[in-house]
Amino acid sequence: MNLQLENKTALVTGSSMHRFTGKVVIVTGSGSGIGAATAKRFLDEGASVVLNGRRRNKLEETASDVPKEKILIESGDVSDQKYVEGLVKRTISVFGRIDVLVNNAGISTLGSFDRCVCAARSFNGKVRGTYSAWSRSETRGDCTCHRVSGQR
Repeated sequence: MNLQLENKTALVTGSSMHRFTGKVVIVTGSGSGIGAATAKRFLDEGASVVLNGRRRNKLEETASDVPKEKILIESGDVSDQKYVEGLVKRTISVFGRIDVLVNNAGISTLGSFDRCVCAARSFNGKVRGTYSAWSRSETRGDCTCHRVSGQR
């Protein structure tokens, strides 16, 4: 593995270290952008990954060239509490556990946060999703949750 500095940003190149072999990761919003890149990196590192997003065709694009036994494609909206509960149950049913939850899904809108119903809905969905996955005793151990935030 080579570490290169480019514009004061470290870029890691070379072979994967497989640091996540045997781990199960849910990545919301994994149909494009940061979510897709995150999911692919976890796959490169040996994890089994649950791809989540609202557009199944985009999730299938993310999953192309990936061994089918390493992924679960779950299209749905993480702001829907019932969907999230089912997502957690299906993940545990297929892979037996959840080790990492990356909350990347979101929506974008213009306006100040305190006036933006959409931003509150997105935040509410992400918090519910995190809580639902975290509170499941069937995860058999610790679950690390990460929230990704950004604006285009």
